[in-house]
Amino acid sequence: MDAQNIMVDEKVLKQLVKDIGVDYTRKFIDSLDKEYQKRINSIRQAIEEESFKALAAEAHALKSTAQVSGAYKLADLLIQLEIAANDKNDEAISMAREALTIADLTRFAYLDIKLSN
Repeated sequence: MDAQNIMVDEKVLKQLVKDIGVDYTRKFIDSLDKEYQKRINSIRQAIEEESFKALAAEAHALKSTAQVSGAYKLADLLIQLEIAANDKNDEAISMAREALTIADLTRFAYLDIKLSN
């Protein structure tokens, strides 16, 4: 199994292609990429500010996006991050850094996926 398949469940995107077509799936991936970039930047800022409240909010928002789009590894990590941040657990900061790495790898995996009917 390659890294792309570990980051993104391609079955989710293949189903999306069946449901809405290749062109709209590409648009969805483009929108997803923008959302990921926005959330990644917000998580970086929350880390810098050591804001548990912002970390929890951003983890929650990105978790939902990750779950819907088949990024289950990232979603699982974000669930843990959200809990740790809500508990004001110091490990939340290191978990957030790990989430940034996984989120970037996930973004690149989406962009590398070849779509076809």
